[in-house]
Amino acid sequence: WRMITYALVNEPDLWFVIDMYLLYSFGREVERFIGRSAFAMLYVMLVILGPCLLTAAGPWYGSVLRGSWTADFAVFIAFATIYPEAEIFFTFKAKWIAAVLLGINTLAYLKYQMVTELLLLWATSLSAFLFIKYLRGHIRFSVRNYFRLRRSRHVLRPMPDARPLPPRKKSLPAQSEDVIESIDPLLDKIARHGIASLTQREREQLEHAREALLKKPSSH
Repeated sequence: WRMITYALVNEPDLWFVIDMYLLYSFGREVERFIGRSAFAMLYVMLVILGPCLLTAAGPWYGSVLRGSWTADFAVFIAFATIYPEAEIFFTFKAKWIAAVLLGINTLAYLKYQMVTELLLLWATSLSAFLFIKYLRGHIRFSVRNYFRLRRSRHVLRPMPDARPLPPRKKSLPAQSEDVIESIDPLLDKIARHGIASLTQREREQLEHAREALLKKPSSH
């Protein structure tokens, strides 16, 4: 049971308060992007990863693990992976802050020869990075294919026999085609910065494209 409850053992100091605030601020944004279930899966994985690594390294390096600092820092790495260009902490970009913090902690652990802590830091950070990279590509693929598959339903419809599909009497207007082709930049922006980054005009454009795709032609 201590493989999970160790994360609840934190020193009651100012750094713990800051840690909880950062977890709330950045964890909320990560949860908005990947969803509640995926975020819960990510955090549980980060919490369990530490005891598993230290158990494997126990015969060579003894260490005591308590507190959720490494898991919370990995959540910040996940945030920086999703929003690398986000400006935080006096307009510094998230990707540079994550790199600097990771480098400082790495040098500190090397100086004091804290091998297990260094291993845990990089393992949790890399796991969060790869987890978000996988989900980000999956979300982008799913959203893009949703629009393309919805569009294909109006282009190719199954026929009851093998005869060629007769010419359509009426197709989508050129304006609708232009709207459909213009959603690719919006999908890229959602994948990089989240749907909250869309302006009101871009949201209307995306909604207009969705309605154009969902609208059935009057004759076929």
